[in-house]
Formats: sequence, structure tokens, C-alpha cells
Amino acid sequence: MKLNQESGGEPAAVEEVAEGLIRVPLRTPTLPPATRTNTYLVDVGGAWLVVDAGPSKASELERLDVAMRRFIGAAEVAGLLLTHHHRDHVGGTEWWVSSFSAPVYAHARTFEAVPKAYARATARGRRPKRVELVEDAEIGNATALFTEGHARGHFSLRTDASDVLAGDLMAGLGTIVVDPPDGDMSAYFASLRRLRDMPLRGGFPAHGPHDASAHDRIDAYIEHRTAREDRVFAALSLDEPRGLSAVTKRAYDDVPVFLLPMASRSALAHVLKLVDDGRAIAVGDGWRALEP
Repeated sequence: MKLNQESGGEPAAVEEVAEGLIRVPLRTPTLPPATRTNTYLVDVGGAWLVVDAGPSKASELERLDVAMRRFIGAAEVAGLLLTHHHRDHVGGTEWWVSSFSAPVYAHARTFEAVPKAYARATARGRRPKRVELVEDAEIGNATALFTEGHARGHFSLRTDASDVLAGDLMAGLGTIVVDPPDGDMSAYFASLRRLRDMPLRGGFPAHGPHDASAHDRIDAYIEHRTAREDRVFAALSLDEPRGLSAVTKRAYDDVPVFLLPMASRSALAHVLKLVDDGRAIAVGDGWRALEP
């Protein structure tokens, strides 16, 4: 499988994508080519967990509410899992804590991004429960997996059926930005390889369509990132330091010029990983390659 060549465009309809797994695509202020963040409703053993409430617009939150009433009905709501703190994943947190008594599960870094949601709920006399995740944790019969790399405090969810709701660890549209210091390429590779070693079925990203094989998607990401890392290393010089702009232009000469500012963030993430791996060294405002 190659990145950006999967069949199907960005899903817009609410649908059951696997038994006990409902995808609710909602419009959010996300990065192109995506325009929506997928919220998932997951049966975690008789109760339903909501994964990511990204929008803040009332009309989109109403779509989520309608989907919950349609598919969950009177069943128990286990809570809300926020995969990470980026705004297109946490925009509906205030709506949640003002509307439901079920807890919010998230890393401390994610809770730091939504203080107003809790302050306003408390002002209204509500005491919504926060469950801070610091490592893998069971939520019903599913498991929240600590998968940093794209963002600090990022979690994915492995369901009882071995499907993985990957948040922004993977995408069904475009690729994933790893932007230091929030993003860490070494951690990103480690998280991909950790999931690759698990028995998994489908891969369900926060943006775009899903993959029948999570492993195929993970392999494609590892291959893509490894090839890009090789290009970044080749863009460095053994003789003199090169700055980020020069490295980016050499390593990303296959992308449109208007994407170079974003590409430079991933280039930086790759260079920092090369330094961590002992393949490069920082010199002044640039970096120099070390002998293989």
C-alpha cells in the first residue's frame, strides 16, 4: 500500500464501520486535505465510549448528539476519550462536560488544553470527572494505548475486536505532521512499530477512510518515513553544517513550494531523530552528518 492512494475520499456520512463501531465525521478546523475529524462511538462491553469530540460549532455537535441518540439510545455511556490536545480533537469538550456525567479520559497534556471547558462546567454547578491517563489503560473491554509521536500525550484505542482507533498516529487522507517540540519523530516511529507488533484488524484514523488492515497502513507509514529520513540524511553534509531551509529544499524537492514551510517541520523532526540516533550533530544553527 502506498500513502495517499487508498480508494475512497473523505467520508461524510454517519455509518457503522464495524460491529459495535460507529464513525461520525464532523467538520472541524483541521489541516487540508481533510475537512472533518472522525468521532467514533465504540461499544466497550455493554457501554459506549465516545472517541474525540472535535467540533465546537453547535450544528456539528448537534449531529453528534443525534448520532448518539440513534445508535446508543438508553445504553450506558462509558465516557469520552480525547486522543490528544489539538483543537480539531477537543473542540467539543465543553459541550460534553456540560451535557454528560460520564468521565473524560485523556492525558494531562490534553486536559491542559481545555481548562475553560471545566471552569465553565464547574461554574454551572457540575463536577465532571477527569481521568488522567499516563500509560496504557483499560476502558471497559477496550485498551487506551499510549502512542506519542504526533503529539505529546497522544493515545489510540484498541477495541475488543482488535481494531485500532489511531487518532492522528495515522491518517486516511494525506500524511501526518510531526512538528517539534510537540511532535517527536523518534517517539512516532516507536509508536508505529509498537502497534505493528500487536495483533490488529482494521485501522480507523481520525481523518479520512479506514483500512481493512491496520498493519498494511502502519507498514506504509514506516516505509514512507524511513525513505524520507534517508533523504534528510542525504541532504546533510559531512563537511559543513546546513541549516533547516537548505535541508528542507534538498530533502523535499518532490513537494510543491507552498508546502515547504510545513515540510520544514517534519524535516526538523527527522534531523532531531538523526541526532538522537548518532547519525548527525548540531553545529551552530545547523547540522552536519556523521560518518555511517
